[in-house]
Amino acid sequence: MTTEVVTTKKPTLENLRAQLAAVAVRKDRLRLDLEQAQAAAAQTAAAVRETEAGLASGVVGADEVVNAAGKAEAAVRRVAHLRTAHDTVTLEHEAIGNRVLATERESERAKQEQESEPLRREAATCATRFIDALLNVGAPLRRRQEIAEKIRRDFPVASPVAALNVDDLVRDLGQKAGVTTLSYHEVSTYILRVIGGPTGQDARPDVLRDRFYINTR
Repeated sequence: MTTEVVTTKKPTLENLRAQLAAVAVRKDRLRLDLEQAQAAAAQTAAAVRETEAGLASGVVGADEVVNAAGKAEAAVRRVAHLRTAHDTVTLEHEAIGNRVLATERESERAKQEQESEPLRREAATCATRFIDALLNVGAPLRRRQEIAEKIRRDFPVASPVAALNVDDLVRDLGQKAGVTTLSYHEVSTYILRVIGGPTGQDARPDVLRDRFYINTR
């Protein structure tokens, strides 16, 4: 014996919006009917009071009062039925409206998730690239030292690449960064700390000279 699995297809946003619009029409129609029924009930209640007064004065008979009272009671029942129906449809309208809002939010969330995915992927690499940059912060200076060495070796009579000194780096950093409030000591300490790496070993004068072609004096 096999069991058949019945799956219910989830309504689309367009379907839900169509349902919401249809229920809104029913809700508005019932609201109008209810308002008209309430006005009619008020009129029948007034008619009962009028016929009761007529009965008391001998103008009308008891049958007319009974007839008026019956109409008034029917009008009250009509109002009650219409109010119940209107309240039911109002709840249905709110429920479908909430489903529309939830579906719209989910649709927008999925859309934003998809559109922002490249940014998240990029963000995931930023910390790694930052660490790589820290570990390779001296790479341009090491390359400069290699170039200076190659010129000395392969082009001995050509103009050499002059060694850098800390003063040059302090001046260039200050100009490029617009730093005017820090002292020479603060800027030079920062530069040497960055070049020195996690252990600070690369900031030793001999390493600065041999690896980065920087003179500290």
